[in-house]
Formats: sequence, C-alpha cells, structure tokens
Amino acid sequence: ALYIRYAPRVLGFLLKMTNDRSEAEDLTQETFLAGFAGCRSYSGQSRPLAWLLGIAARRFRDKHRTVQP
Repeated sequence: ALYIRYAPRVLGFLLKMTNDRSEAEDLTQETFLAGFAGCRSYSGQSRPLAWLLGIAARRFRDKHRTVQP
C-alpha cells in the first residue's frame, strides 16, 4: 500500500533531480527497498512521504558523491 500510494511522487521527485527516467526509476526502487528494510526506524514524527523523500535524496546524493583526493 505504501508503494502504491507514494511511488509516483517519489519518482517525480527523483525525475526532477536526475532528469533521467531510468536513473529515477532505479533510485525509486532503492528508496523503497531502504524504506522497507529500515521501517523500524520510522518514528511517525513526520509524514511517510517526507520520510521517503529524505531517503530518496540521500540515495541520490550517495550515488552522485564524488571521491575527493
């Protein structure tokens, strides 16, 4: 139910960040996998969409992080 309700919005968020549908779809899957794996860490203090978008932003950042010498 969580995926059905929020996946389109997470995908839209990531599409704006990546400008690449394939990458956004991959990151959306990674976001929900991380969310399901870490669902016990969801405290309920924020809305589920905000929590998922935070995960999505961190996944995007981690993927695009460059290694500094």
